[in-house]
Amino acid sequence: MPNFNTVKDIETAARLGCYMGLSSRYWLRLQTDYDLRVIDTAKIEKEVLPQAS
Repeated sequence: MPNFNTVKDIETAARLGCYMGLSSRYWLRLQTDYDLRVIDTAKIEKEVLPQAS
């Protein structure tokens, strides 16, 4: 599972933002969207039981 918002991720996003003239939030959202698309949701659904209501 990816480790979200590590110092390295945030620094990289800030550097890309500075270089490309875009916000660091843009790059963090882009990475988060990608991470969410590539995770194995079927595996997670098998391993995690829903909380009882």
